[in-house]
Amino acid sequence: MALPPETERMLIALEAFLDAPPPPCYFYCTRCHHYVTSDLNLIQDLYPFSMTQLLFEPDVTDVMHGEYDQAIQGQYVGAFPEWGHVDLVSIYCIPCGNWLGWKIILQHADHPVIREGQFILRYGAGAGIEAVFPMEIFL
Repeated sequence: MALPPETERMLIALEAFLDAPPPPCYFYCTRCHHYVTSDLNLIQDLYPFSMTQLLFEPDVTDVMHGEYDQAIQGQYVGAFPEWGHVDLVSIYCIPCGNWLGWKIILQHADHPVIREGQFILRYGAGAGIEAVFPMEIFL
């Protein structure tokens, strides 16, 4: 049985939408809106479906380590704490000094994803980073 023409067009449009690659996403400092990284460096959300702490590859730009901050030792990150035992140091935006999250400086347990040198950036709640999608994609 053939579908009505309107339904056929809607299904073709939906198929094209689902087959298209996701739009790029860029992450900026929430205070000064300075570029920090893109979704190409995003590894995973450490707490699935929450988007509060995102794990990134070491290619994050324009951040400074908290040289004067004490390292945070023995923290557990991710949904499985027995694997995510790490030491962290705070990182800040270079242009404005806004706190962005942490850099993993030491890993105590073997984890399939979390490694030394990666960044955990805080998303939302007025601190850390915010996601920005380029508008030309939606116009």
